[in-house]
Amino acid sequence: MQRLRGRNTKGDGPPVFSHEFIIQNHADIISCICMVIFLGLIPQATNKTASSFIFVQYNFTSNDTAPRTGSARVEHRDPLTLYHHGVLDALNVLFYTMVWIIIHALLQEYIWERTVKRLHLSKVKTSKYYDSGCLVVFYFVSLVWGLDYLVKENLLLNPAQLWVGYPHDQMKLSIKFYMLNQMAFWLHCYPELYFMKAKKEEIYSKLVLYTSSFLIIAGAYILQLQRLALVLLVLHYGVEFPLPCISSAPLPRQD
Repeated sequence: MQRLRGRNTKGDGPPVFSHEFIIQNHADIISCICMVIFLGLIPQATNKTASSFIFVQYNFTSNDTAPRTGSARVEHRDPLTLYHHGVLDALNVLFYTMVWIIIHALLQEYIWERTVKRLHLSKVKTSKYYDSGCLVVFYFVSLVWGLDYLVKENLLLNPAQLWVGYPHDQMKLSIKFYMLNQMAFWLHCYPELYFMKAKKEEIYSKLVLYTSSFLIIAGAYILQLQRLALVLLVLHYGVEFPLPCISSAPLPRQD
């Protein structure tokens, strides 16, 4: 990430706290905020508040037992840590949103911008490359992460788990963390419109995509439909993943 740059005696930098200053240094500013939150874990007085932002909340230990197949004996399972929903989940989403902004800035500075400079892409192609580049990473990570959960929980071979026992007010850390990060990613896209200086004619279509994606995922999470949402998101990302890959293919400009 770039070093914080403000006004100097030569006048070659933007004024501090101007729009250009914030755009150029937004990743550094947000990194400092995240660092302050992490440092809040050290003092006892602020530990609980900082933990509410960083760590997933509303966990409890389940000591359920289940009978073995074909036997009346009860198989005692190890205590299992589960999670449920709560208002403090909004703090996690806010913190993870800032983390996504930092990740986005790192990818742009160390991968996308260097690729654009080497291939001398046109302005139109550069804009599409930046837009699709982040979606490629997000779709790939979400697809692999979601498939891993589906296989481990046997949801593909036993789809009845999607509706049996509803409402699913108890969930494992992996699926809760997955849903929180899904919401955080689409929230981080809003300030990226400002940081990336999106064109006015592109803003409306992007806002529709970001808003609809966030509301659908948040609605499924609140209504305790996270299992069904996970399956649908994996299917959706599996279909959508090739599209940003094609759009972000860095073809050089032909003069």
